Amino acid sequence: MSFWDIKAKRYEAIRHVRLIEWILRAEKDNIRKLIDEEGIAADIVLDIGSGSGEAGSLFPDSTQITAIDTSFSMLVQCRSKGFFAVRGDALYLPAASNYFNCVISIGVSEYIKRLDSFFSEAGRVLKKGGYFITTRAQPNIFNRLRMVSGERVRCHRENKFISSAEAEGLILKRKMTGFIQVQYLFQKN
Repeated sequence: MSFWDIKAKRYEAIRHVRLIEWILRAEKDNIRKLIDEEGIAADIVLDIGSGSGEAGSLFPDSTQITAIDTSFSMLVQCRSKGFFAVRGDALYLPAASNYFNCVISIGVSEYIKRLDSFFSEAGRVLKKGGYFITTRAQPNIFNRLRMVSGERVRCHRENKFISSAEAEGLILKRKMTGFIQVQYLFQKN
């Protein structure tokens, strides 16, 4: 049983603690603004590191969402929301190339050491002209406190983060800054 399988049992309760809920809502509002202001009408979405499937609420109910996570317990929650759920790793996605018109990965990059592989896989499964929405943890006290729970949080430097994406053909369109994360919208050229 993984750390995330254990955490899954209390995941939703933790996310509803008032301060955490406020922070997550503000972060999610930023992502919704990126989607709305860019006019993204994605019908086939891949959610990498889906957790309990919270990102699904960013898209219309008619959107076909494939959830990928390493935690079976998290995927069970995604299935209950009607998503196609597959166990997999962000660095080795079990998905066809050039298939999705939108890939989203929220709160995942901070657990990844090899950004080049992360962006390579996201770019591989994304159709030309498709969008990749992702986040980067900022170096701040809140992210440092997350390490107390045993999580290894990496606060990648922004220039390295963006250059790793651009090396894989993902061009930065916009970004927004939240309290704990920076939200990025890339487009595959």
